[in-house]
Amino acid sequence: MHERLKKIRSENKLTQEEFGRTIGIGKTSVSKLESGENNPSERTIKLICSEFNVNERWLRTGEGSPANPLSPSEEIEFLVRELLDYKSRDKKNPYYDMLIDMMKTYQELDPNSQLVIQNYFKNLRNNIASTDKTKTIEAAIEEKVSRYREELELEARQTAE
Repeated sequence: MHERLKKIRSENKLTQEEFGRTIGIGKTSVSKLESGENNPSERTIKLICSEFNVNERWLRTGEGSPANPLSPSEEIEFLVRELLDYKSRDKKNPYYDMLIDMMKTYQELDPNSQLVIQNYFKNLRNNIASTDKTKTIEAAIEEKVSRYREELELEARQTAE
């Protein structure tokens, strides 16, 4: 089990101190768990599985898949948590709870309301992409105009000489 604990911590790019803080134990305890000197308590196993989405059977025995399958709302929560890097922050990020509430509310909406929100965000994404394309076109035009201006200025200087 100690190798699997070390794997979980390293895959999450956490120090022993950060990993321990997440599950409520100290750095020394994490070190002893990872070396195999101590075994984790039932509470610690449950916390690791919960916090890092680990399959308890895999953690205990090495059998099966390391990750638990998530429900849609759990998957959203996991993605948002990763997005905001919630685990490694000393202070709680105020946007985390707001985003979780938004996602949970969305999950509770009827399908038609969800569709309206999906369409809104698709349109928003398309408008952003369109704006980016327009900016790219404008930059290309500006570059051509600038080159043409330089050519005209060079031609004017050559004519003046």
